[in-house]
Amino acid sequence: MNEPIPMSLSLPTQTYDGIDEGVADDENSTNLSTIWGRLLSIDTLFSSIDLIDKEYSLGRGKTCTIVFDSSEVQTSKYFLAYSSQHFKITRDSVNNFTYVVDLSSNGTYINGEKLGKNKQQILENNAEIALASKAHRVYIYIDSNASADVSIPAVIRDKYIVSREIGRGTYGEVRLCFNRDTCDRFAMKIITKKHFTTFCPQADAFNQNIKNECSILQGLCHPCIIRIHEVFDTPDTLNIILELVDGGELFNRVVAHGQFDEATSKFLFRQMCIGVKYLHDRSVTHRDLKPENILLTSPSTNETLIKITDFGLSKLINETSLMKTFCGTPNYLAPEVLANRGTGSYTNKVDVWSLGVILYICLGKKNSQQMKYDVFIYSGCQNCPTACNLDLIL
Repeated sequence: MNEPIPMSLSLPTQTYDGIDEGVADDENSTNLSTIWGRLLSIDTLFSSIDLIDKEYSLGRGKTCTIVFDSSEVQTSKYFLAYSSQHFKITRDSVNNFTYVVDLSSNGTYINGEKLGKNKQQILENNAEIALASKAHRVYIYIDSNASADVSIPAVIRDKYIVSREIGRGTYGEVRLCFNRDTCDRFAMKIITKKHFTTFCPQADAFNQNIKNECSILQGLCHPCIIRIHEVFDTPDTLNIILELVDGGELFNRVVAHGQFDEATSKFLFRQMCIGVKYLHDRSVTHRDLKPENILLTSPSTNETLIKITDFGLSKLINETSLMKTFCGTPNYLAPEVLANRGTGSYTNKVDVWSLGVILYICLGKKNSQQMKYDVFIYSGCQNCPTACNLDLIL
């Protein structure tokens, strides 16, 4: 199957270009010692801002220090909801405090809480600023005088500004981070090794799984596969710099909507099949496909590009090898894996079964909790096709 991704699926991801095009020469660059804070953009329509002056006003009005009038910002559905002066930031250089004042009619939100017109509060390091709606997150405030997070290795802090937590999984947390030179946004998965060193065999298996994830991802390049940009392996943690995807998990989207119509389900499912076909053509089996591992690139529409992620349970195989490791999420495992509790042999066809379960959920038939250990899964042992060909689906 050599069919290219349709144009409607070839959507841009992470197109934010940073503060400037490139890094300025030393003689023209701002003295970093004069920058007391930064507003780092978490919305691709906005630019990041170095804070040098004592006071800044932001809004649509021409008298503002920062005017929301770029052609990109004007495409936002919230544009008309921005006030002439939406909010103001001031710096108390004596006490090293930063204050934010809401001047808007439609609201300025700090960490999801509406401030209120003409009300003021201290703006703390890593505070999230949303405009007109708490869902419309625009900036992360970084205080240049804040103490460095020593839990983050220095080699990472030198290259990235590590911000707030944006997710948490079985093996650790995921934090938002920004490249110091370009302000490009990434997600950093932090896996703490100490949780897996109590028993040596388990620790070795865990570390091998993570190494698999890194080696696999670094060798992949496809619109429907999450990109890995860099890996920092330290004695205490493994830190993976990943492409940042804004739309959240497919699981949460299905829960919010109850179900998708057939057209939307087909649109998303076809991308999953294309992505999995790409993996299988490269002798990669995911082995843990589920709605939580399908990310959506747009938070505002269901007809969006998907990204397959979380290859912690993947394993490179050649055409003649069989996988015997019992892993993955039970709700989505193929019946032949469940029936033998991983002791039998199975191939990359297990991903095709998981895809079918995901489609079943997208159509609103059952959610994953209702499906837990359901006879629906086991009964598939009797009727599963002997050959699973993704070309037939695509």
